Amino acid sequence: NALHEDPLIHFYEDFLAAYDKNLRKSCGVYYTPQSVVRFIVRAVDNILIRDFDFPDGLADDKQEIYKLKDATDKEYTKKLHRVQILDPATGTGTFLAEAVRQIYKKFEGNEGMWPSYVESGLRPRLNGFELLMAPYTIAHLKLDMLMNGDENAPTSNNRTRIFLTNSLEEHHRDANTLFASWLSDESKQADSVKRDCPVMVMMGNPPYSVSSHNDGDWIRNLLSHYKKDLNERNIQPLSDDYIKFIRLGQHFIEKNGQGVLGYISNNSYLDGLIHRQMRKTLLDVFDDIYIVNLHGNSKRKETSPDGGKDENVFDIMVGTNIGIFVKKPNKSSKKKNEPATVHYLDLYGARKDKYDELDNLSLPNVKSCKDGACPVSTDQWKILECSAPNYFFVPKDFGAQDEYEKGLKIDELFKEFNAGLCTEKDDMNIFFNDEDRNTVHNDLLN
Repeated sequence: NALHEDPLIHFYEDFLAAYDKNLRKSCGVYYTPQSVVRFIVRAVDNILIRDFDFPDGLADDKQEIYKLKDATDKEYTKKLHRVQILDPATGTGTFLAEAVRQIYKKFEGNEGMWPSYVESGLRPRLNGFELLMAPYTIAHLKLDMLMNGDENAPTSNNRTRIFLTNSLEEHHRDANTLFASWLSDESKQADSVKRDCPVMVMMGNPPYSVSSHNDGDWIRNLLSHYKKDLNERNIQPLSDDYIKFIRLGQHFIEKNGQGVLGYISNNSYLDGLIHRQMRKTLLDVFDDIYIVNLHGNSKRKETSPDGGKDENVFDIMVGTNIGIFVKKPNKSSKKKNEPATVHYLDLYGARKDKYDELDNLSLPNVKSCKDGACPVSTDQWKILECSAPNYFFVPKDFGAQDEYEKGLKIDELFKEFNAGLCTEKDDMNIFFNDEDRNTVHNDLLN
């Protein structure tokens, strides 16, 4: 049964790894481990029930009247579902598929109601954006099979709301191709979601690429909030795609006024010095932040606290984390200018052990920590003190800070200083064999 198994698991990622490794890396195409996906979807469902008074969680299909603006900024009203779900980097539809599976569990004993619920209460509020054609096609196939409950069931007359678009662009550029009219229609429908959809839930696995090609004015302007007043020589890492997707998620949740953002991403923003304004912004916007630090950074040669091996949950070198950011309704008890409460958890060890722990992990069982009722830790979770000027999203011991600051700063000790030796355009200027060097040399001469 397609509702319980993923017949397309790993297909596209394995194919692309063999077909074009560079494209796979540049587009961040890595299959998200199912344990990670299950935890994020399960956590979001629990938060909707616990903090938003939606008894059905992700299965909520109630509607409200929303005030919207069309492409010309003219206001109008429209009745839409409250719990709109968006995966802005859909890939092969892993997160949306898991959302369907978890929602389906709530129909145990009432399976006969499922087909009508899918058409009226589920399909209209599942949204996804994807940039590449192959995973876009697979995601449509996967979601259709899931929601029909049987791969041989007749296809719905209503399309699955996964759109071929660049999430980080405000408007899709029409292409002068044989598919131009189709792309134009796809772009208009994607624009409608970007402009009108009151996104309550945003989740997924955004791509990681520090050499991002997504440099449009719209996302660059949004990202400027994370770069404000940093006074740093090199803030290029703040333009990484995964940071842009976090900023995009923040934008959608702020626009809706409430909601939940759940990503697995690179974990460099948790303690990077240049990410301090990003962390402060997230603290200001959200009410609760849940961080599951999955570690696994081979570049830092991370090990478990007991000295054992620490593995990544992906086949990549950078460490990862799960971040769940909660902005509660206006009735939230958070006072003005009060920062979010940051709940933190470390997971070290073998990859399989991390998967097992995620399958059994739940969020701390507290509705709010604003009344001072939260202990320093809830089970394995810790409450972090994210203080100025760096607002670290990892535990830090500042007990010796006063003594440390009595020391002499390096830039005061040396009259002249810089960031060290740097290279640029390495693909053209640095070679490891004569053949490659001579090829470029001859190209330049000719």
